[in-house]
Amino acid sequence: MYLRGQQTTADFAERLPGVARAEFLDSGSDGLKKLVLLWSLGLTNKQVQNVLRSDEKAWDEYVEMFAETVERASIDATNTYGAITGKIGTGRNEQTAITWKWATYLLAAVGSQTLGIRGSEKSMYGKLFEKLVLAGVLHVLGFRFVREEQAAPGVFWLSSRGRKRESDGTAIVDLGVGLRFDIGFIGPGNTEISLDKVSRFERQAEIAKVSTFLHTFIIIDRVGKRSRIVELAHEIKGTIVQMSASYWPITLAEAIEKVAKKYRSPFRGLNEKQAAALIQKRLRSAPFAEIFATAVKRVDSDTPGDDDAAVDSDFVE
Repeated sequence: MYLRGQQTTADFAERLPGVARAEFLDSGSDGLKKLVLLWSLGLTNKQVQNVLRSDEKAWDEYVEMFAETVERASIDATNTYGAITGKIGTGRNEQTAITWKWATYLLAAVGSQTLGIRGSEKSMYGKLFEKLVLAGVLHVLGFRFVREEQAAPGVFWLSSRGRKRESDGTAIVDLGVGLRFDIGFIGPGNTEISLDKVSRFERQAEIAKVSTFLHTFIIIDRVGKRSRIVELAHEIKGTIVQMSASYWPITLAEAIEKVAKKYRSPFRGLNEKQAAALIQKRLRSAPFAEIFATAVKRVDSDTPGDDDAAVDSDFVE
């Protein structure tokens, strides 16, 4: 398809994102055609559900950003490796001259196609991304990243395993008072799974030999229109925070203030513009490099189908 496009259309690479977007909207119920068009835009069905959410503005912004990203990547490749010289073809296509931009679009589509396969690599990157988001927001909210459980006020760590199941992160507000987090990007069809996970969290745990009362926070992409997850979360004294809401870190900070008297939100007295500036500033010093360095793929003998803790944990610190 890419070779044929390069042969028949002089500006094929430049036109590809816009054409793929338009044809996707006109493809009706042709599932296979829709998949190929999504791959051409560097997307999968899951990404459309969780990121674009059928939002027209989001679609337009994404397509524009995708094209700009490929443009920058092709320029970087040219500067690093030089221009591509040569031709490529198949038994059905004559030899066709290629460019870095054309090759980058093709490789992006191949990469998206591989994400359609359910497997450990996709899960691994998904879990890492969740850790980066959670670590980023906790750093913005004033907590300091540590690698091991500590009973010190103002610290947080990732992948804390309790006796029942593993949480995605834990923060300590004060001696004996902690926060436990579960984070996930969940499609519209299975929002209730978050509550099922978090309802098994323990309210009391011993952390660094200190008995600690834990408040539960469930951070998810969005809550479905008919979902009862918010009401059900109240029953287990848990708090739901939606990442689809504007400035959701502010909402999370306010929720923490309600349950932890010694915590003070860094956004107090700030308007949205000031809050956005603070978030950007603090993210620059977030411990992303340290988390990348310590996040290693689990290599023990756990196999798929074991308990939830084993399945949920693709990384260990």
